[in-house]
Amino acid sequence: MLLPALARQIGRELAEDVNTFEIAQVLSPNLPTARVLQEVINAAGFFADTETGQPGTPIRQCHLLRAAHKFKPNYNLFAHEYMALTAIRMCSFSFLLPWRTFDGRRRTDYELPKYLKGIVDEATGEVDIMALDRRLSELRVSLSPQRLR
Repeated sequence: MLLPALARQIGRELAEDVNTFEIAQVLSPNLPTARVLQEVINAAGFFADTETGQPGTPIRQCHLLRAAHKFKPNYNLFAHEYMALTAIRMCSFSFLLPWRTFDGRRRTDYELPKYLKGIVDEATGEVDIMALDRRLSELRVSLSPQRLR
């Protein structure tokens, strides 16, 4: 999971009780980016340090859950989905997709975001280009400046 790696990047340690799957479930409706995950870790670190009075305290599950539940996205979720799907559409090699291995198999340790349901085959990781294009078209219409007026 990305959380331990992101925590290490800022010199923080996750405690043994951390359940990254549960944190991902809390954040998934907000379509979290790596930047969002980093912000959640920063907030959780603040909670941990404040609780103990010691800078650099290992971040526990309760700190991450508190930060995840308090997170408020400052971006348009439809625009974010559109950008993510456009990136998938523009990807030239399937092995570069985060849910695929370099030899083309579906990674078992990667849970597909909800917006990919019906677009990416859960078992094989294959992208249904027609479904992808349909969803991009729907998002284009909903994000068009005319509809925002």
